[in-house]
Amino acid sequence: MLDSLKTYLQNQGIDNIFLDFMPPVEKCVNAVDLAEWNNVVNSGDNSSQHYIQVQVRRESYDLAKSDCQHILELLDSGIDETPIQLTNNTFCISRIRRRATILSRGEGYTTFYGEIAVWGNK
Repeated sequence: MLDSLKTYLQNQGIDNIFLDFMPPVEKCVNAVDLAEWNNVVNSGDNSSQHYIQVQVRRESYDLAKSDCQHILELLDSGIDETPIQLTNNTFCISRIRRRATILSRGEGYTTFYGEIAVWGNK
């Protein structure tokens, strides 16, 4: 699922996306990390629910917050649970669980994070 989410975001113009890894700030200030922190498998229909944390680190507070909000909105199916086509073969329904919240800040960077729940193929 993470690979499909990454592909989708790259197709939306988001770059420097890492999976389950946020590089050290000294190596890459501007970065996005998609990390799956839990999933629940439904054995009956080959689907599962994935809980994903989205971390966005940028050089400024405002940019980190707005980029994190933008990514969360891209990955939100809305109240009508409209399916999102991530790749040619992968669809999902995704809902925001936690809006952009500050995670950390330091000299020359700020990191925001949010959380989504994604329903789709295992």
